[in-house]
Amino acid sequence: MKVFLLLTIFSIVPICPTNYTPTIWYGRVFDSNVYFYSLPQDNSEQFIIEPSYFVQLTADFNSTFYKAKYMNIEGFVKKKDVQVTSNKIAKPFLENVYFRVYLSQSQTMYSSPNTHSNIIKEIPLYTKNVCYLGSIIGETVIKERSNEWYYCKYTLDKTYYGYVYSEGIDQMSKINKNTEECEYVEYADFSIPNNQLTVIPQDSNSYNLVVIFVILAVGVFVIMIIKGKSILENKKNKEVTNFLEN
Repeated sequence: MKVFLLLTIFSIVPICPTNYTPTIWYGRVFDSNVYFYSLPQDNSEQFIIEPSYFVQLTADFNSTFYKAKYMNIEGFVKKKDVQVTSNKIAKPFLENVYFRVYLSQSQTMYSSPNTHSNIIKEIPLYTKNVCYLGSIIGETVIKERSNEWYYCKYTLDKTYYGYVYSEGIDQMSKINKNTEECEYVEYADFSIPNNQLTVIPQDSNSYNLVVIFVILAVGVFVIMIIKGKSILENKKNKEVTNFLEN
């Protein structure tokens, strides 16, 4: 009877969720001219990723591309262009590199690195809070000058992403290399999808309190049953003894 009651307790009390930590994969860039792509094809280069920095790898798209993220920008990166690691990276992306716009040729933010594409935003002259994300080759706006454009973000009433012509900017922050050390593997293994992993919720303490309460309640119930049965047996034995004595 006691064994049956113990089995009943364990069947009633829910099993605590297992804490799995999904693997976060990163791809590190070592070479120059490694592109982040908006689409998984060669003619969709979005910008050049600064060497020594990382992209987050989110899926194995095909034999050529990983699906990836750079900050909150979603896109793709070629597998051959990155070294894969699952190490925890403190600062995977280039951050806090700003420049000033000082020429009218660089005031306009475009959707592509040329003046024929859609206008994203007009940036006032001498604005200093334009954040550099990467570079790319595009139209030569000023004759016999550079054809380099910067992919950047500009925050005002909201955050805008686009391209500005590089010849009209100055006071750019220094770009320091990422010196974090990590171990590399041959490829990113996405064989365990994140949606199959069970993660303990933030309110797991509340969950544990509920489990403890249920255990205590069932325990008290079991004790009462055992004591009640014992009292009945004692009463029955006493009645038999009295009968025999009489």
